[in-house]
Amino acid sequence: MKPLLLSLSHSRYRYSLPIPMLTQMGLLIWMATEGRPSTHIHLPDWLLHISAYTVLTVLAWIACHGAFPSRNILHHRFCAAGISGGFGMLDELLQRTTSLRCSDPIDLAADVAGAVIGFVIIMLYSHFGKETFPS
Repeated sequence: MKPLLLSLSHSRYRYSLPIPMLTQMGLLIWMATEGRPSTHIHLPDWLLHISAYTVLTVLAWIACHGAFPSRNILHHRFCAAGISGGFGMLDELLQRTTSLRCSDPIDLAADVAGAVIGFVIIMLYSHFGKETFPS
């Protein structure tokens, strides 16, 4: 029995692990440039930013861990938070180029907060979540 991420990183699927992260990034860019999709669920904008960038941080961590399994695990955590936070800055800069959205420092703060929350979730999983799965 090996941990799930360890078994994924040494399998033939390791190069497909960035696909969910890249899909999330594409969706965020689309929403940044095309406008917010209308939904019947009315949530505060900052909550949507935090949740999107928390998910992006976790997906980036999985991708970093899968692509570079021999590196230090702490490096993967900081890399994931950096990817997510940096992408949040890029997202806000792209919103300045479109007339449908406007860049807001509160949104950037929510993006960075989501990256930090994702980092904390990764740290907690790494510390407490030593679950094993069949190999």
